[in-house]
Amino acid sequence: MELNKGANIEIKYPYPRQKVCGLFLLGAGITMALASFFGTSKSPSVPIFVIGYFISNVGIMFNSKVRKKYSVGEPTALQKKASNFALIFLMVMAVAVGMTVGRRGDVRLTWLLILIIVGAHFVPFALIHGKLMYLLAALLVANAFVGIYLNNETFFIIGIIDALIKISIGVSLYVISPKPSCNLNVDK
Repeated sequence: MELNKGANIEIKYPYPRQKVCGLFLLGAGITMALASFFGTSKSPSVPIFVIGYFISNVGIMFNSKVRKKYSVGEPTALQKKASNFALIFLMVMAVAVGMTVGRRGDVRLTWLLILIIVGAHFVPFALIHGKLMYLLAALLVANAFVGIYLNNETFFIIGIIDALIKISIGVSLYVISPKPSCNLNVDK
């Protein structure tokens, strides 16, 4: 059997928006660092947090121009479902924590529980952005649990560690992702 030399087989990269996720995590990490720096001993600065996450989401994750420039294809139907599930899980659980623990006035615990939820919501994103999402989730959840365990520690330390984790994984995702201009073709 003879192979046709020079023929190309197109290989679809399994994580088409991995680079976009890396950029988002970079923005989210910078946001958490700034919000923690300008926050209180019990919580990040809420205005900085809200504005930064809004900019990171709208300006990066949900921006069609950014997705087009940094993606290497479109997500599959399963990836879209996993993404929707993760975002709905995050919203529902964050609201639940806010309405229960937050109502009791324990601001620090509320934020740490939200950080646990944020970490957990990255697990389904492993289907979309690769196995580094498992590491991201584990590190974020562990960091928040350490914050709960060390209940006298200032939120600043936990927030900065959270930021560094997001920035590190974000840069890693950006670097390991193929260039959007890469057609991912290989010779037979």
